[in-house]
Amino acid sequence: MKHTIWALRIIAGAVAMAWSLSAVAGALLCQAVFAPEVQFRPQDNGVTPKQVESFREVVNDVNSRLGKLQAPQNAEILIHSEHNAPFADQIQKSITMGIRYSRTINGKTYQKAPSLALAILAHEYGHLVFAENYLHREPLYAEGVSSLEKAKPFEKKFAELELQKTSLAAQMKTFKEAGKPTPPEIIQRHTAVSTMMARVRDQIQDIKADYRKVTAIKEPYDEFFADVVAVLYSGKADAISKSIVFTRGLQASRLKGQATQTLEQRDFENRRHQNLDTRPHNFFSATRSAIWNSYLASPSLRNKHSGEILEAVMDAITKEISFKLKNPDVSFQKNWELLNSRLIEAIDQQMASRGIAKIK
Repeated sequence: MKHTIWALRIIAGAVAMAWSLSAVAGALLCQAVFAPEVQFRPQDNGVTPKQVESFREVVNDVNSRLGKLQAPQNAEILIHSEHNAPFADQIQKSITMGIRYSRTINGKTYQKAPSLALAILAHEYGHLVFAENYLHREPLYAEGVSSLEKAKPFEKKFAELELQKTSLAAQMKTFKEAGKPTPPEIIQRHTAVSTMMARVRDQIQDIKADYRKVTAIKEPYDEFFADVVAVLYSGKADAISKSIVFTRGLQASRLKGQATQTLEQRDFENRRHQNLDTRPHNFFSATRSAIWNSYLASPSLRNKHSGEILEAVMDAITKEISFKLKNPDVSFQKNWELLNSRLIEAIDQQMASRGIAKIK
C-alpha cells in the first residue's frame, strides 16, 4: 500500500511538473508570438555578423526601456558597411543605417568611430517607436496614414500620365529639330495630359491633406522623442550631438557653423541658450536641457524608470501636438519660447503623475 501511495505521489508530481513546464512554454510561446519582429538585413559584404549583433543589442536594449509603450511591429533595419545619411521610414517601418560614417570638408574625409552608429540607431529606432505609439493616440494621424494607401491608385495614374507627357514632349522635340510642324493631335494630347496631371495631383494632395498637416507639426516633437530614446540608451547627454553632424556628408566648410549649432542645440547638457534654432531637429533645445537637468542626469532614474520617462514624454508630446493642431496660428518660427515652455510643463506634469520627482 505504501509503495502504491508513493508511486501515486511520484505520478502526481510528474503531472504537476509537466503542467508547470507546459504553462511556462506556453507563456514563452505567447511572448514569441507577440514580441516585435525586427529583421536585420546586411546590404553588402562589409557588414559582419558581430556588427549585426551589436545593432540587435541596441534594439533589444531600447525595447526593454519602453515600459507600456508598444515596440515597432515587423520592422526592418537595412545595414550598410558605410552610409552617411541614416534615416527611418515610419510608414514602411524601416531604418537605413551604416556601420561607419565619415565627413568630408574641403576634399578631406574624416572617419568617425563605428561605436557612434549605435546611438544613432537608437535615435532612428526611436522614430519607429514614436510612430507606432502615436498612431494609436491621434485619430487624425491614423486617418492620414490610411490615406497614403488610398492615394496609391492616383499616384500610379499620375506616373502613367507623366510617362505619356514625356513621350509626347520627345515627339514634339523631334518635329521641331527636324524643322517640321508638330501634328495638332500631338499638341492637343500633350495639353490634355498636362491638364489631367494637374487634376490628379490636386486629388492626391486632397487625399493626403490630413497626413501632411499632422506630419508637419509632429516633426520637431518626433525628433525630440528620438533624441530622448538615444540618451536613455547611451546614458550620455551628448550621444547624438557628437554623432549626428558626422552623418550628413558635409561637403563644404561653409556648413561648419550650421554643424556647430546642431552640435550645441542637440546636446542635452551643454546647450547655448543664445543660439535659438527653429529647425525641426533642433527646435526643442531648451526642452532637452530641462529634461536632462530635471530627470535624465540621474543614472538611477534613467535605468530604473526609463519606461515611465518615455511614457511621460510620449503623453506630453501627444498633448502638445493636439494643441498645435487646434492652434495652427501658433507657428514654430514665432513661438520658440512658448512651445518649449509648454512641452517642459507638460513633461513635468506627466512625470509627477507617475511619481517621478525632479532631481533638482
